[in-house]
Amino acid sequence: MTDKELKKLKRLELLEILYELRRQLDEAKAENESLRQELEEVKHSLAAQTNTMVARLYEDRFGEAFADTDTSGEAAE
Repeated sequence: MTDKELKKLKRLELLEILYELRRQLDEAKAENESLRQELEEVKHSLAAQTNTMVARLYEDRFGEAFADTDTSGEAAE
C-alpha cells in the first residue's frame, strides 16, 4: 500500500490495519519462542547422544578400564 493510499484511509481503517499487524507480530513472536525452545531441546538431546556414543567408543577401544573412571578421569575405588 502506498503512502497516498494510506493517507486516504479513515482512522478506523488504519486502526484495524494496526490491530491486524500487531496480532500477526504477536503470533510470530510466540512461534519464534516455541521454535527456540524446540531447538534447545534438540541441541541437548544431540549433546547427550554424542556423549553416549563417545563413551561407547572409548569403552570399545580401551575396555572396561574406561568404564571404571569417573568424570574427572580418575579410577574409581
